[in-house]
Amino acid sequence: MVIGTFGGGYRINHFDDFLHIFSGIWIGYASWIILRYLLRNGGAAHLPDSFIALYMISFSLAAAAVWELLEFAGDKLFSFTAQGRDPDDTMIDMIMGLIGGAITACVILLLRRKGLYVKK
Repeated sequence: MVIGTFGGGYRINHFDDFLHIFSGIWIGYASWIILRYLLRNGGAAHLPDSFIALYMISFSLAAAAVWELLEFAGDKLFSFTAQGRDPDDTMIDMIMGLIGGAITACVILLLRRKGLYVKK
């Protein structure tokens, strides 16, 4: 939001889309790290792939929703232009976060199937 609003990033075509996909990827990965931490001693290895994918995608989508709420609050309270004065921007941003989370979930599931994530 800082780079986009104050640094002129929103003037670059698709800057916002790239930002939300990239953040969705990293938030999806953070959700995987959190899950593995919460299920220490190899517990994550016993979870079904469908649960892991749903968890990671839901986590990314929830984070995107919180981010959009923060953008909305900044626009209303401080007259920022993070949402571009367009309600479609909010939905597109959330969809981009969802896509980023789905990309990470697919990569993690592929790595699990190849045995690169083993029990600790």
